[in-house]
Amino acid sequence: ECMNVVNSGLINYSQQLYFPPLVSAVISLFEKEKIKLFNKSVVIINDDNHFGRPLLQACLQKHANVTICSHTVNNIKNYTKNADIVISKMNIPSLITEKIILISLCIIL
Repeated sequence: ECMNVVNSGLINYSQQLYFPPLVSAVISLFEKEKIKLFNKSVVIINDDNHFGRPLLQACLQKHANVTICSHTVNNIKNYTKNADIVISKMNIPSLITEKIILISLCIIL
């Protein structure tokens, strides 16, 4: 998944050679659907090194305001209720429900 030591370090300095495939797919989806991340509030529910953190950097490069959370965070609604975009890759079906999001969100599970 292109996450070797060199590329991991470069991602942290916004100089990556490649993003992991799923991160690239998410960004491509936003571009295809003409969803602008500029000045949007984005919540990423996944803090691993292969998805959450690279996606954080990709969103920051698009000038989004990004919050990254672990699935174990207490009261996740505090983070998602004011978000424009929520992105979750946790493989926990009941984690994201209609009670913790607004109607106008783009959600990727």
